Amino acid sequence: NPLKVIGLDSDANSIKTAAKIGNFPNIFYINADVCNMPIKAESFDAVFARYVFQHTNLSASFLSEIKRTLKYGGLLILIDIEDDMTLYYPELTVNSRKLFNAYSLYQEQKGGNRNISKKLPSFLSSAGFCDIEIKPFTQIFFKKQKDYDSIEHIKNAFLLLQNEFESVK
Repeated sequence: NPLKVIGLDSDANSIKTAAKIGNFPNIFYINADVCNMPIKAESFDAVFARYVFQHTNLSASFLSEIKRTLKYGGLLILIDIEDDMTLYYPELTVNSRKLFNAYSLYQEQKGGNRNISKKLPSFLSSAGFCDIEIKPFTQIFFKKQKDYDSIEHIKNAFLLLQNEFESVK
């Protein structure tokens, strides 16, 4: 059987954009709420959630849906954020720190948590997941101080994403 991939997002515009970018015969896109997925039980061999839990703040209903749709013995791969462990060089300017803190507060007010990663193992265990293995990895965001909009900066962002996928493999 060829690999089938389902991309699921609650934002219809994100789904439309993804479908335009990744128009492949084995990739399907569904506009749905992750807490109520229109997917049969035990459908997935693997579930990959990248930077999702920071928005759901350990939603028990989301985790329940993952468990419901994941086959017994399936693989759950999570990549998420832990702002308390984020390092910047050069250091963020005062205004950049204020903006970043405002964004974090806004996300928290919407029910999110940008320090979610350290809570995931305990939450997964309490939800009945077993054989939990944590593989912390770092991303390094760097740029030359006067080189904020260069092609090199964009290339570095793509390389960071590629490194994430390599760590998943």
